[in-house]
Amino acid sequence: MGQRTGLSDIYFKPTIAALFKEYKKAIPFLTIATGNRKQFEVEEMKEEQE
Repeated sequence: MGQRTGLSDIYFKPTIAALFKEYKKAIPFLTIATGNRKQFEVEEMKEEQE
């Protein structure tokens, strides 16, 4: 049915973990409530210290 061109191995296929890592960077910009944004920043700082 579908044609195989041999290009499927060339395309970038990120892992779920890599996608989530990038998504976490955008969470503060997607959050509307400032309280949630501050909480995220505090959690992020704790992770960096560990």
